[in-house]
Amino acid sequence: MKLDAIVVALLAWGGTASAAPPLDDGPGGMTCPYYAAHARLAWLAPGGDWIDESGALHGERAADVQSAREGGAPRELSWDVTAVVRRWAEGRSAGALLLRATPGQRGGTLALRSREHSGALEAPALQVVWDDGSKDLLTPTADTTLSCSSRGSLGAQPTLKVSSNESSLLAFAFQPRDGRVTRATLRLGVERVYGRGLSVGVFQARAPFDHPAPRETGLAARYVRDAGIRDDPDVIYADGFDSADTRRWVGLGTEGKAEVLAADPMRSLVPLDGKALRVTIARGVNQGLNAHFRFADTPGGEPDEAYFRYHLRLADDWNPVVDGGKLPGFSGTYGRGGWGLRKSDGRNGWSARGAFLKQETAAAGLRAIGSYVYDASTDGAGEVFGWNLGPTGLLEKNRWYSVEQHVRMNTPGRSDGVLRAWIDGRLVFERRDLHWRDVPELHIESVWLNVYHGGTQPAPSDMTLFIDNVVIARRYIGPVREAR
Repeated sequence: MKLDAIVVALLAWGGTASAAPPLDDGPGGMTCPYYAAHARLAWLAPGGDWIDESGALHGERAADVQSAREGGAPRELSWDVTAVVRRWAEGRSAGALLLRATPGQRGGTLALRSREHSGALEAPALQVVWDDGSKDLLTPTADTTLSCSSRGSLGAQPTLKVSSNESSLLAFAFQPRDGRVTRATLRLGVERVYGRGLSVGVFQARAPFDHPAPRETGLAARYVRDAGIRDDPDVIYADGFDSADTRRWVGLGTEGKAEVLAADPMRSLVPLDGKALRVTIARGVNQGLNAHFRFADTPGGEPDEAYFRYHLRLADDWNPVVDGGKLPGFSGTYGRGGWGLRKSDGRNGWSARGAFLKQETAAAGLRAIGSYVYDASTDGAGEVFGWNLGPTGLLEKNRWYSVEQHVRMNTPGRSDGVLRAWIDGRLVFERRDLHWRDVPELHIESVWLNVYHGGTQPAPSDMTLFIDNVVIARRYIGPVREAR
């Protein structure tokens, strides 16, 4: 996707380059499970999310409904979307529409002409009329069918399809301005009607990043730049890498290429606070860092719930164009299962490391991170979850981020385990249905400082990141508090 198209799509969603991905209809864009497939950023429900006219998520009250019947279909359908576009003009929602079949219909399919259709005069269009009499005619920046029978993107197709198991999404680069929207109309050409025909409602599309959670404050809010935080009664361990004592990290310095330093001008390091841990995955190898903080060595022993926060900065050379890999997180493998293709069976072990995802090219702007999970419901290779909630797990290079993860073990035998993540104090991921264990002997064994390329593919070039201000606690921690 070209840079100008990304900017247009970001404007359509009211986002910024560090806060939201574009709604893209290309190969790495929108699919049935994902609103950004390249980063594994999932819809809240497969097939896309929407808000109805009552304000209900996934509700049934459409902004407008139009019908087409086999044999008598009009050449064009138009929907009144005035109420939706007025909300866009007020900045209360983002510029995308979802077309869905009204409930209870079976067997009918409506094929509408997409922006890729050869008949340019019949491309989708949104006409907006303002109270001063001026008109805007917008064509989509992205349009695609969200079909759960297809794994890939359908954005290059000449038609958009709507049926009982397919919806279509159209994104527009709508620009709010002074004045009031008096009328807004969505028009699409009809290509064909299959079966009995169909009634189709139009809704405000909603990506999970469209309504980010408020920033949460935690233990760190009590301490300027974490000074004194290690003495907090809820803190298990804290390390700013400003002293030479890193003995609590088992394996630090024995595998990979990691060192503590105060400056690295060649990699644009601006210190967060004093020294930081630089980790490099060298060209031609996989391992950059492999160290554990073992809870068994603490007075409380291995817990069933813990929080882990670290600050992360990706350097200029962080370009995983060959494969994704692993980042720091939690584990309870006990050397038996739950990592390295060793399937988690609920009795042998589990893990919830962080993850970084493969990017298309080194020129791509944002780098995606998420979670790499082995629990008893995953197959032998584990599963990668993108951090899909606003502001998402898409990060800029050369910027410090607070990354926090929370694990709570499940009741043995039940799928009620928790995994959550925050970026800069805002929730970006939440699962409360994970199955870490079937036996009470499995707990949180360690915080795993792991930076690893692959899979099996080695890094194509040196890749560097920085870690600082690590805190492990019994309660939510939050980002480092800056001096006022």
